[in-house]
Amino acid sequence: MYRDLAERLTTMGIPETERKIANKISRRFHSSVFHSMSYCDRLHYIAIRVCLIAAVLGLPLAGECRAQPYNGTSDQGAQAKQPAPNPAAPAPVTQQAQPVPVAEQQKPEPTPYDPHCDSPKGHDESDLCEQRRMSKAAEEAAWWAAFQSKLGLAGFVAVLASLFFTGRAAHAAARAARAAEDALKISRESSEDQIRPYVHVSSAEFVWDASGVKVVIECSNSGQTPARYFEIGALSEAVPTEEMGGVSIPEDLTYKRWSALGGGNAKTIALRGQSVGGEIDPFAVHARESMPPEGKASFYILGRVRYGDVFGSEYETEFAFFLRDARPTNDNPGRKMMSPPGSFKAFHMTKRAEGDHHRQ
Repeated sequence: MYRDLAERLTTMGIPETERKIANKISRRFHSSVFHSMSYCDRLHYIAIRVCLIAAVLGLPLAGECRAQPYNGTSDQGAQAKQPAPNPAAPAPVTQQAQPVPVAEQQKPEPTPYDPHCDSPKGHDESDLCEQRRMSKAAEEAAWWAAFQSKLGLAGFVAVLASLFFTGRAAHAAARAARAAEDALKISRESSEDQIRPYVHVSSAEFVWDASGVKVVIECSNSGQTPARYFEIGALSEAVPTEEMGGVSIPEDLTYKRWSALGGGNAKTIALRGQSVGGEIDPFAVHARESMPPEGKASFYILGRVRYGDVFGSEYETEFAFFLRDARPTNDNPGRKMMSPPGSFKAFHMTKRAEGDHHRQ
């Protein structure tokens, strides 16, 4: 077979010998590759080799058949009808048909091999079935890995969404807590404002007798809760009636403190001297000597009331009274003094309670 194949290859222009073809076919490299193939790959390899050998052997025959077409007569009849060759004429040159390349021939469709993996026959079929099982298992593992990746991504997105909405809820809760705290503070302030003490000087009477000049004031608490303490600082002044003008309360006053003043109660206090905390008798003498003649002077009393509530805050209220054309009262009741026009502080907070810094 190899000799015929070598001759046909040499005729086609591919010089080969029988030994070269045998060496190429039986080369150890092809043998090792052949034995390392699976059963299905071996069948496919053998089929391709057989097709190639058949194509190489059949191409020259096909060329000769196409070169001599059939004309409906036998070979002997054709030879009888052919004229005798003319020795003088040159022999006609016949063109040999070119063989069709192997690559242009149609390759046969490989038949898929379906092994019986339930009861494999032989080692090769068992190996193929095991490879198929491993391939299927690998495909399933890849599918589950992709599914887990998608599930993990969805879980990550869900965690981010949960953190976002948790942050929003915490922010809303913080705002609600601040709003509730503000509402509680406002409610407490409103309650404190309703029940805290409101201490002020409600009235004043002018008394000028033989012992001197004094002013009797009434300090009242119009609130619902008592004032823990209250103290009064005041200054009296007599000026000529024609010089009477605006009044201002000085800051440097000397104060005298009294005990608690209950809610809805009042206390009458007689003020003598230039300040409540000063010496009374010298002021009485000075006031009697410095007062102008009857009806020629106006008398002022100016001051502040400072007090603290039960919540720990402190307040102050200013007061001012005057009497035009002051006259001695002697044994008669005192004359009621009037409040001058002007803007005076009333129930003004001077110190906040501890822990109550939100109040103004």
